[in-house]
Amino acid sequence: MNIRYSKYITPLCVSLDVLTICGLFFLFNYIVDSNSGITRSIIDGLVNYYKVFILFVFSWYFITQKTRLYSLHRGTDFVTIIKRIALQVTLFGIIVFAVSGMKGGYLSNGPYALYFLLSLFALALVYRASFFLLIRSHRIRGGNVRYVVFVDKNDNTHKLINLFEKYNIYGMKTEACFFGDEDLLSSRSYTKRYSTQELDKFIKENDISIMFLSLSGKLENKLDEINEIVDRNHLRIIYIPKSSLDLSGGVRMDFFYGFPVLVTERLPLDLPINRVLKRAFDILFSSFVILTILSWLYPIIALLIKLDSKGNVLFIQKRNGLDGKPFGCYKFRTMRPSADAGIKSTVKGDKRITRIGSFLRKTSLDEFPQFLNVFKGNMSIVGPRPHMVYQDEHYNSLLPKYCVRYYVKPGITGLSQVSGYRGEIRTDEDMENRIITDMYYVRKWSFPMDLLIILKTVFYAIVGDKHAV
Repeated sequence: MNIRYSKYITPLCVSLDVLTICGLFFLFNYIVDSNSGITRSIIDGLVNYYKVFILFVFSWYFITQKTRLYSLHRGTDFVTIIKRIALQVTLFGIIVFAVSGMKGGYLSNGPYALYFLLSLFALALVYRASFFLLIRSHRIRGGNVRYVVFVDKNDNTHKLINLFEKYNIYGMKTEACFFGDEDLLSSRSYTKRYSTQELDKFIKENDISIMFLSLSGKLENKLDEINEIVDRNHLRIIYIPKSSLDLSGGVRMDFFYGFPVLVTERLPLDLPINRVLKRAFDILFSSFVILTILSWLYPIIALLIKLDSKGNVLFIQKRNGLDGKPFGCYKFRTMRPSADAGIKSTVKGDKRITRIGSFLRKTSLDEFPQFLNVFKGNMSIVGPRPHMVYQDEHYNSLLPKYCVRYYVKPGITGLSQVSGYRGEIRTDEDMENRIITDMYYVRKWSFPMDLLIILKTVFYAIVGDKHAV
């Protein structure tokens, strides 16, 4: 059993935090009410306090963005966990005392607000300590392993390799070391001569998830192609500095038992709480559109498509989604059936487009069936637009950072589309502009950004978009 903290334990911590906040709040307010001679049923308590429940849950979430409470990794020690919980509860306490002071009855009798916060800290600490010890013991028994490769060598490389061999609490298993010719002298059987093809092949065949890249080594002239391999295989890359002062932008320093390493910062949607928020919004938004709009719009458009031309109402095309995995993308059919529908992109004035199809494209109504994709989990409301598979294959080899778009689910709309990079792709520069905005979205995602993109999309759907074809 390969327990993953980010996939299982973190969502469980989020759920327990919310339940703990709500449970303790209800408990202490029940005590306050009882001391005041007020008797309320559970239903009455929920009705009376639901606004405060909502305020507390959202406040807790937004504070976690500052404290990085759920941003945990293999090098995180328990002292760091305690500090983050303490900071989280302290900042949350400001909200609690503010609410208690604004209106009587909300934890305002005596020191109950303080008891509430201390209880919250204690419970959060107890179950996090339990999970921390569970994961550690699981790794000691050989579970929760990440298979890693080391590329290039500096003065610290073998120190870190030895550290992972000595302390299996990190769950890092070295599968190979790829060095330059002058660094091949090693007693370890997994030391290999570096070549781009061999490294790429080894990663694909051995379930490698992390690459440790030594800085200031002999392969500095190969950094571009090494980073391309990392992007192409969706690896996490951790840089090993030659010294503790060997820093660069976009990374943070971390420690394994006092040993310094440089780690690329996690993307916003690597945090489980952000993924949960985005997925919850996707489900609610897509359900609303499907029930209130698509339910009556679908039969009308289906009839118009059938009257205009022969063929199916829906056009289902294979596109690449999260992690580059293919899925069937739904659209209202806007073209006459043809043999090259899946391999030839649309151009301005395309004669294959039907009369009703032209209207659907100009108003973006042809994309509405993709709300079914969102509800199923193939897509998100907002994200990089999925391209044709042949386009992915072509531009993946042409543009080094093209694969970054696979780190998140594709969207019905996206930052590129509302930034003017929509429609026909005439040159490689057109696609490069899309990738630049897609990269910005992936690295800088926030929930307010999604809302702004949705508002812009609705605006362009109403006034029209000159880039639509």
